Amino acid sequence: GRGAAAAPTPDEAAPPVAWLGQVGDATHAVALLDGSRAVVGVGGTIHLVDLSVPAAPRPLGAIGTLPNATIWDIAVSQGQAFVAAGEAGLVVVDLATAGAPAIVGRLPFEGPARRLAVSDAVVLVAVGSAAAGGDARLHVVDAADGTRPRSIGQLARPYIFDVAVAGRHAYLAAGAGGLRVVDIADPTVPREVAFVDAPGDGRGIAVEGRWVYLAAGNRDVWVIDVADPTQPTVAGRPAAPEYALDVAVRGGWAFVAGRRGGLRVLDVRDPAGPIEVATLATSAQIDGLAIAGGLAVMAAGVAGLRTADVATPGQPRDLGVLDTPDAMEHVAVDATHAYVAAGDEGLWIVDIGDGAAPRPVAALDTPGTARDVDLGDDGAVWIAGGDGGVHRVDVRDPARPGLTLTVDTPGTAYAVAVAGRHVLVADGQGGGLQVIDRDAPGGPRIVGAANTPGDAWDVQVAGDHVLLGDSVDGVRVFTLADPTAPREVARVDTPGTARRIAVSGGLAFVADGRDGGLRVLDVRDPGKPRAVGSVATAGDARGVAVRAGLAVVAEGASGIEVFDVRRPARPALLGPSDVPGIAQSVAFGPAGWLYAANRPDGAIGGNVIVGRAVELAPWPTLYLPLAWRSTPAGTGAGSLRSR
Repeated sequence: GRGAAAAPTPDEAAPPVAWLGQVGDATHAVALLDGSRAVVGVGGTIHLVDLSVPAAPRPLGAIGTLPNATIWDIAVSQGQAFVAAGEAGLVVVDLATAGAPAIVGRLPFEGPARRLAVSDAVVLVAVGSAAAGGDARLHVVDAADGTRPRSIGQLARPYIFDVAVAGRHAYLAAGAGGLRVVDIADPTVPREVAFVDAPGDGRGIAVEGRWVYLAAGNRDVWVIDVADPTQPTVAGRPAAPEYALDVAVRGGWAFVAGRRGGLRVLDVRDPAGPIEVATLATSAQIDGLAIAGGLAVMAAGVAGLRTADVATPGQPRDLGVLDTPDAMEHVAVDATHAYVAAGDEGLWIVDIGDGAAPRPVAALDTPGTARDVDLGDDGAVWIAGGDGGVHRVDVRDPARPGLTLTVDTPGTAYAVAVAGRHVLVADGQGGGLQVIDRDAPGGPRIVGAANTPGDAWDVQVAGDHVLLGDSVDGVRVFTLADPTAPREVARVDTPGTARRIAVSGGLAFVADGRDGGLRVLDVRDPGKPRAVGSVATAGDARGVAVRAGLAVVAEGASGIEVFDVRRPARPALLGPSDVPGIAQSVAFGPAGWLYAANRPDGAIGGNVIVGRAVELAPWPTLYLPLAWRSTPAGTGAGSLRSR
């Protein structure tokens, strides 16, 4: 009977969610594979990108995703890509084997792997914190067998921001320590043999011939003669220094990444007197830079991957961009695709047929700011576009979405739900509940509305009733018996802001902001809802999804928490789960896949991650789905739109 036995619990050592795939995030690393392809690090995912048309970089697919990692640097050598993947350590990718490239080897370290350089079968990896007081190490890795890389030597330094290699010597950009020269002739015992105490803050480094180029922060680029590596000497620097974070050199020209974005070109054919000859503006800081022939490829953080023509170095020009959205707001999922409301970028469509390897297939800029998306039953999705109104997008061919119409709303469209021939809108900033008849004569138009005292945050369907999340009054219940005059029949006040609602099994689960946590309402009779349970959350509860006894709550900067809600009166925390960025919304998809849409956070860009949540054993429950009266919406318990 009820409470007769202890509830089964998952293995305490297992995290509540195992994140396996990702799309989006910031681009921090790039390396050229050949003249037409690049290996690119976007967040924790390694991508292959086609550059055969430099003005239109095209993703060829994800090689692999490293959960809870950030890719900071990539080097390509002898058919392999070596990836400095932060907390995931060194990752080796086989690029030469016929078929798809694949991750074949990994090597963890005592700290995050940040930068690397390759010489034959030796990989030099800068590991550890670069912050003040940090403990950094240079690891010398034997990668002759890429499936089993092993650290064979190491050297400790207070700071290592970057590393380059030429012959038997490695050159370190060592922050306030300037340039450090390390002899690696015996890789098991790397030893420092010289240094240059260059003013500034050594951040990036490149070597070409007898010259080392040190990007020294606010002291610009120092050119250092290492004809004798044991006696390096400063040759010159620009007369009017700018800020330099990284540098790449080709044939007497230095390409410099600055702090506030932009690519600077220096003529260094006379090492004693480098001269700035051109600049190219970018919208974000360049984190990674690769030059091949007349092509520059830049990893520009939240501004994505950018290409530029530098065939005439004194006249660089933009060519193309492979961008990722600034924000991922909400996601809706069908059997084959995820549809993402991507803020100012509009609609993003992702192929999810390969489970843990989601693949973007299309993007469509829509008016306003895309805040929410729901699936129609006619080959379309509907988007709540903020001040831009509500949009219908034809997605019968997901690779070629088309905007077919827009309906203006009096407020700010925050959320949308499709219910048969009607599209329901949570219209904040004074709009309340708006009802659109998509089959109205003359075209879709607003046919009904109801005011609410606060901001209308979310709207969901429960049988023939509508649940509206209101920032002031909690959850308000309306009947649509007459869609032209929606009538409020009940309300449940909540202590928070009722940001999002998910309906499942006769229950409504409310993400109730920072003050309210997760609230559980009995809505088996929507006209008489009642609160039955609640639990505090660690952060700002702003999104929720429910499936098979689990409630997953998106909590902004606090990430995600997973709750056992098989006993709705007493939700039990199973554990937290970190996500890259600011957790905004969650949704369950086919076969139990879980999707989380995350906003940017500092160097992390907007992204959607996919994973598996813990499975719970069945639990007897008093709350069983009612036989809802048939509605055109086809929504209610078990809807894929659960958030």
